[in-house]
Amino acid sequence: MEGKEVVFLIDKIDYGGAQVGLERLLSGVCPSDLSINIVTFNVQSEELKEEFPESIEIINLEIASPIHAYKLKKLFGILDNTDYLICSLEHSVIFGTLFGKICDVPNIYCWQHTTVFPTRIKKYLSIICFYFCDRVLADSKSVEDMLSEVIFPSKISVLPLAGTDTDEFYPIDEYRRFNGKEVVDIGTVGRAAPVKGYDYLIDCAKKLGSEYQFHIVGATSSEVEEVYSTQLPSNVSCYGKIEHSRMAEFYNSIDIYFQPSNFEGLCIAVIEAMCCGKPVVASSVGGITESVNHKSNGFLCEPGAITEYINGIQFLCEFHPTYEPLCSISRERAETEYSESALSEQFLELLNT
Repeated sequence: MEGKEVVFLIDKIDYGGAQVGLERLLSGVCPSDLSINIVTFNVQSEELKEEFPESIEIINLEIASPIHAYKLKKLFGILDNTDYLICSLEHSVIFGTLFGKICDVPNIYCWQHTTVFPTRIKKYLSIICFYFCDRVLADSKSVEDMLSEVIFPSKISVLPLAGTDTDEFYPIDEYRRFNGKEVVDIGTVGRAAPVKGYDYLIDCAKKLGSEYQFHIVGATSSEVEEVYSTQLPSNVSCYGKIEHSRMAEFYNSIDIYFQPSNFEGLCIAVIEAMCCGKPVVASSVGGITESVNHKSNGFLCEPGAITEYINGIQFLCEFHPTYEPLCSISRERAETEYSESALSEQFLELLNT
């Protein structure tokens, strides 16, 4: 394996599950194991770019719109002598498979992160690419199940995109207690998009009242109100995007992590909250069903089931003896199954097969 040339092609460098997961994966790979380059259509976050290991070159094609598509021709030179081409996110899967085949790259892998496709056209284009590539990587068992319906199961390998630095994300207060608290703090992370289910969060906030404060990182109040055509109640606060270095502090400032999404991949935010010892109340979708065990380290609910969400939150608040064991189990699962080292080991094993 030593000396093999690996190229990761990814749509953009910006804070998102696929990009953060890739940074953590490569941070755990020894530079002597592989020669790795990242090619991206556009760098949107210099902060995230700086977090990648210095041994890895990031090549920015600077394709900000379709009129810059001619810059794709640079891929011909980049892919020369490449042993493994790994394509992540929809545009990279499409163009990476095409250029990889033209350049005769011996191993082309496509990485699928969610159980749904954004449009029907992109779904069919992705499936065509899956047939022509050598292996399809699923970042959770639920994604593997979805892929098994459209391609041969033998072509699929599960590689979770959830490597988390458990030294960076850890419980600061050794599990906060509700005892003596007048307000329960509930947090979530994600952009303002219908898929994130913030309309469900708003309904929960209205029904639960001021004793429950909801905190959203990743979206501003105006963005949420515009997407969901509603006014936020007084017990919902939005902070927009915050520096990644402050995320562990945010998780430790809340009592419960809430992910009411309509669909998700593995969901790195859930894993990070678990690393910080937080119980999770979430929709029973995608990879969340693998990281969260119902009534073991959190509660799983049908998407949009407001009563179920509220019951899970209130159970954690009212039954104090249950809270701390759930916190402990969250941390243990994150350490053993979703650490950076675990992800890197799986990745190297996959390339060796």
